[in-house]
Amino acid sequence: MSTLKKMITIVTALALIVGVGSALAYKELNGPSDHSPALAKTFKSTEEIVKDSKVIIKGNVPKEYRKETVGEIVFFVYDVQVDKVYSNLTDQEIVEGETVEVYRLVGVDTNEGKDMVNIVSPEYQALGVCKIFCVNSQPLNYN
Repeated sequence: MSTLKKMITIVTALALIVGVGSALAYKELNGPSDHSPALAKTFKSTEEIVKDSKVIIKGNVPKEYRKETVGEIVFFVYDVQVDKVYSNLTDQEIVEGETVEVYRLVGVDTNEGKDMVNIVSPEYQALGVCKIFCVNSQPLNYN
């Protein structure tokens, strides 16, 4: 084997080792962690939640909901009676005593109602008993 072929083989082998090593190091350093906010915005304090919210209401959430699909996005929709409006920075008037619809994003419908990819784990899809809502960007719809 000539010297040129040996050098090309060594350089190629070194390049592969460096490339694979770099890829593994990148994956290890930048991989997902237990604290990854991949699908949700996270907050460190109540003040941050309040500052980021467009609407903050106190209301009674029923256990019953209806499932609505908009395009491929699946929501659970709750009819929430508004007990108190703490903040409303939207152009919609929200009156205490009225009922508003609260949409809970739960999944993506991939096959016309036959299959749904969960965005939220099934045990956390229902709102449960909540009293105060902070809504960031989605408008509330009146009944």
